[in-house]
Amino acid sequence: MKIELKNLSFSYQNKFIIKKASNTFNSGNIHFINGKNGSGKTTLLKLIATFLNPDFGDILYNDITFKNFKKNKKNNLSYITHLPMLYPELSLKENFNFFNKIYSSKLEKAKDLRKNFNLMQFNDMQVKKFSRGMKQKASIALSLSFNYGIYLFDEPFSGLDIESQEILNNHIIELSKQNKLIIMISHHVNKIENSIYYSLENGKIEINN
Repeated sequence: MKIELKNLSFSYQNKFIIKKASNTFNSGNIHFINGKNGSGKTTLLKLIATFLNPDFGDILYNDITFKNFKKNKKNNLSYITHLPMLYPELSLKENFNFFNKIYSSKLEKAKDLRKNFNLMQFNDMQVKKFSRGMKQKASIALSLSFNYGIYLFDEPFSGLDIESQEILNNHIIELSKQNKLIIMISHHVNKIENSIYYSLENGKIEINN
């Protein structure tokens, strides 16, 4: 899998957040993007996730244009954020069943992930009764349950305890070994084999040596 940014530009209120950014992200690596607050890191991930549309330039997904990928992405991309993405009135198990039905995709790893994050005993509890950390773990477990080709992580370690951070870290390493394409924004940057580090400044991406 390969994602290419081609002179990518995005503006907000007449100010360019991303400006003629070009870069190639290949699968098998963990791509860490660093930058100051407000530098456009989350905006960049949302562009790659097709949540935002570029003003100029293009994003190619294995040579498929942004427009065509957005139209036909077929659930091949997961965007994982620090904000819980579950329905609070449903139980944990009901949330997993609901998303499984929506995407018509068997959550083969769902049970193991809930076990790994110590969530199985809360299967029948409404998510609204979960603590902030539990909601975060449940959202991550759900997102990782699907077999995607692309994983975008926006501060996924925020709100997690040390043990859960280590569990997530191990899952991310495993995804890279499965040749998944991983792009991550995180203040918890660990030196991981096959990782590439970038800085985002003045709307452009540079590799950090």
